Amino acid sequence: MDGKGHVNLSDGATYQGQIVNGLQHGQGECISPDGTVFVGEWRNGHKYSGRDDYSDGSYYEGTMTATDETYRHDVWHGNGTYVQVTGDPAKNEPGGRKTYVGGWKDGLKDGLGTLTQSDGREYCGEWTRGMQNGHGVFVDPEGENYDGEWKMGIRHGKGIVKLPRFQTGVFMGTLVYSGEWVDGQWGGEGKIVYPDGTSYSGQVEAALYHGYGYKQEYAKIPCTYLVHWLQGSSIQGWICLQRRVASE
Repeated sequence: MDGKGHVNLSDGATYQGQIVNGLQHGQGECISPDGTVFVGEWRNGHKYSGRDDYSDGSYYEGTMTATDETYRHDVWHGNGTYVQVTGDPAKNEPGGRKTYVGGWKDGLKDGLGTLTQSDGREYCGEWTRGMQNGHGVFVDPEGENYDGEWKMGIRHGKGIVKLPRFQTGVFMGTLVYSGEWVDGQWGGEGKIVYPDGTSYSGQVEAALYHGYGYKQEYAKIPCTYLVHWLQGSSIQGWICLQRRVASE
């Protein structure tokens, strides 16, 4: 059967559109039992590109796996935009939305893409199997900015984070950490610069000084200290490795 027609599919969905050799092929509309509506292009009985609209207002617009036998058919694959409506009024959950624009592979975010949430949080970078993986940049409405490596959804590797409105004594400003991360926390070798100009360069673990590191303080007479730290507490130190004299 060729031409335009109406087909009742085995999963209870109905198709209206072009048919070639008895299969959906060309432009057509499919309505699923759960209310999902797909409008777009079909190839040999499978969705190829178009838009899925869901009953809650969410939608996907982009390409799908109609021609690649390596992956499941009729799932998001290639490049597309997914807008997800969040929140449940019945549970007094505030409404919002998440918008992802980028690559997909076998129904999951994969490749380069940007995820933006209605509260202002945004991640732009690499994805693998639906999770941030590789290099990416994260920002939030409070001003936090992380630029670095990720491992399956967690900051891991090397990266720089800037934390605004950080209080150091009487100073309020931005704290900057640049260095290594382990499972979402500062870990390994890194450098911390505080709002008052004080800095630390050395070993850290679980976001605490841990191991050997240099700490430079900007008091009346700036000094640099080499200190042996244990979970944030100094256990041995050598002071004034460098010091400016008053005439400098």
